[in-house]
Amino acid sequence: MTAQADIAPPQHSAAGAAPLRGISFCDPAVSIDRRDDGTIYLRPKTPLGDYPARITDRLHHWADVAPDRVFMAERDHGRLWRQLTYGELLIASRHIASALLMRGLSAEKPVVILSGNSIDHALVAFGALHAGIPFCPVSPAYSLISKDYGKLAYLMKLLTPGLVFADDADNQRLVRRRKSRFGPLDKVTEIVEKN
Repeated sequence: MTAQADIAPPQHSAAGAAPLRGISFCDPAVSIDRRDDGTIYLRPKTPLGDYPARITDRLHHWADVAPDRVFMAERDHGRLWRQLTYGELLIASRHIASALLMRGLSAEKPVVILSGNSIDHALVAFGALHAGIPFCPVSPAYSLISKDYGKLAYLMKLLTPGLVFADDADNQRLVRRRKSRFGPLDKVTEIVEKN
């Protein structure tokens, strides 16, 4: 036996009178299908709109429409802004994709990004997306804070990377020193450091 219910958009209370800018959300109306086994299916009532076939299609679009528009920015060590435009991202991701493919990376030998959020992290990720090579971002805490490196060793064994990108040169050197503790890293083609 299943039960179905409808959820209508929430009504706004007096808080809506506050001097805040309204946020435009799509219609949150969903149908709920509760199954006897405890499974709950939520289905939107609004059909899914058009979307690009590949995530990189949007990059191509914005690189054509607004190549000089800033895609991402971060503070560098001198506290100045380092910026990356859509045009620069497209060019760089094509070059990185080429380099990843030349290294023979694949679904069996993916890219591991051992890095925090950064422009360089995004560049490697978009390069992998452009080449169709899987990548896995891994928290630097697994190698910098951990004492036994158990989680990092498990991830490396599970992922069998062909390339490890480490944003921080000290982090990269630590991974290289610990390589013997992560058996599967012996198959890593390369460990790339940013600096």
